[in-house]
Amino acid sequence: MTGEPDVAPVVPLVLPQSGASPDLLAVVAGARAAGRRVVAFTNAADSPLAREADVHVDLSAGPERSVAATKSYTAELLALFATVRVAAGEPWEAVVAWASAAADVARGAVPAAEEWARTVVAGWGRPDHAVMVGRGASLASALEGALKLVETSGIAASGWSSAEVRHGPLGQVSSGVPFVTFGVGAPGDQSTVDAALAAADLGARVIAVGCGHPGAAHVFEMDGRAGLDPALVPLVDIIAAQHLALAASLGRGRDPDHPRGLSKVTLTR
Repeated sequence: MTGEPDVAPVVPLVLPQSGASPDLLAVVAGARAAGRRVVAFTNAADSPLAREADVHVDLSAGPERSVAATKSYTAELLALFATVRVAAGEPWEAVVAWASAAADVARGAVPAAEEWARTVVAGWGRPDHAVMVGRGASLASALEGALKLVETSGIAASGWSSAEVRHGPLGQVSSGVPFVTFGVGAPGDQSTVDAALAAADLGARVIAVGCGHPGAAHVFEMDGRAGLDPALVPLVDIIAAQHLALAASLGRGRDPDHPRGLSKVTLTR
């Protein structure tokens, strides 16, 4: 055999918040210089990144007024879902049907999540730290949920794969520490149940988002969630995590929309 091997072209997909961070712009410039076509998903059609990319996908979620992004995060998840499924050959009509089903579940979950989160936070006192876990696609909810808790309330939260809990994160758990699980009920999630049971044995306050499991002191369930495409579950589960962060922030007398020390655009180089 002679010649270069056949290699599929790499298309970078860039998902920022503001579309103005210098480090991301530098990465995009480098990718384009290497001959790659860049696709950018932003919620700011006039951002530097939107102008720099070869293809710009406008998330059209409306102005994100809070420093801690919420709706633009959800819009990015939905845009990625649609992009991957269409690229894999799924008909657009099927993608829209799945997205509409997720939107219906989300609309029903918002008011219930607000009341649920207030009740949960009122019972957990003033913890210094919290742990959030998930597996597969639900790991995204654990990571983003922990970030929102850190940003808005100052609680030292961390997000982990439930497969890694016994390799270190369980050392953060003590009596009363909030331990939030995501995604329980899908195949392969037994590690999440096991992690929750281990945390409960250590005295953690276990909180389950999605469906209940042994050891959970609080459970937030959503009508219709079980019927969603598993890749869309993080889109609805994050609602509960966002409301936990909101309730925790308000409970500590903070402004969740303008967390101290944070800025909308991260000027990292």
